[in-house]
Order: sequence, then structure tokens, then C-alpha cells
Amino acid sequence: YCLDVWAIPPEMYTLTNEERKKTLPTLHRHHKGPFPPNSLTTPSPITLSEEVTAIIMLLIIIGGPLLWIWSTIAALLFGSWKIRTAAVLISTILAYHPLPSSPEFSEKAMASTYTQCLY
Repeated sequence: YCLDVWAIPPEMYTLTNEERKKTLPTLHRHHKGPFPPNSLTTPSPITLSEEVTAIIMLLIIIGGPLLWIWSTIAALLFGSWKIRTAAVLISTILAYHPLPSSPEFSEKAMASTYTQCLY
């Protein structure tokens, strides 16, 4: 089975989980045995703005924690006591703050422009 995530119609994001589970099998491509050569090589249409958005979001999501780790280490090694305390306090808050887990948030996140740009 193969699902072209980029080809999912935007209306799918407004469905409930049960409706989505019923509709997704109609979007799968399937083949008995291996897929024929080059049958899964359809390029996805992406605009320059979507590509730039995806790159910026990945830089923030992946690069942000790395930047924070190295800046915290630098603050602990070379910073004043105020800087060290702030770095430890902010790191502790970031480590223990709750992540949103409501169904409304996940539905909004799934239908967001950023998520669709990543696919």
C-alpha cells in the first residue's frame, strides 16, 4: 500500500477520526506484489513559498533545541551567575512544561499551513 500524503484533499483534515479511517483506504494505491518500476515517482507539486516555509520551520524545530543546548553550555561555562541561573531556570521550564494534548489542538495542527507544507 502507498499513500501520497501530499495528494490528500484538504477536506480530509476537517473529518473526525472515525470518518478519516473510513475514507483513507479509498486513497491508498495498492498492487499485488511489488509496485512496477517508476510507478511511485510522481512528483508532488510544491511552490517556492511552501518550500521556504518548510525549510524555515524545520530550522526552527530542529535547529532551535541544538542552538539552545550549545548556548546553555556556553552560558554555564562563560556566563555570569545571573546568566547561568537564567539558563538553568529556562531549561527547567522548557523541560517540564506540558505539551498540548487536546483533540482540538491536534485537529488544528493537522490542518495548519505549516503541516501541509511539510507534506
